Amino acid sequence: MKYFKNWSSEDFTCLWDSNPSTVKKGEIKPMEDYLADHFALHLTNRELQKKKLPLVGDKRNEYFEKCFATVEVTEAVIEEKIREGSDKISGELIPEKPKKIKKVKKAKPFEDLKNETTNKKGSNKKAKK
Repeated sequence: MKYFKNWSSEDFTCLWDSNPSTVKKGEIKPMEDYLADHFALHLTNRELQKKKLPLVGDKRNEYFEKCFATVEVTEAVIEEKIREGSDKISGELIPEKPKKIKKVKKAKPFEDLKNETTNKKGSNKKAKK
């Protein structure tokens, strides 16, 4: 789940599966990751084209990243929005931090087991070549 933010100065309408969906200016909407990425791509393209900027480069990355926010929401805010029937959740915006990539330790091969197989009773015997 991602929070898509329409950071532009006007409402944004995007199609998914031929269905239009509008996000008002400044609105933050929770969406599935793939859908938020799709909306962000098209909002980014629209804003770059409006300013006659190239569709590749640092500005593209900057605009694309502006389309996502994490939201700190209290239970009271969620309950209020549920009562209102709203899918718009507002709260304190916190910039999304990049996730740290964990280093994976390289597994050591079991040299002594390369040419052995285990039979049904659990004893080892040499594999046939």
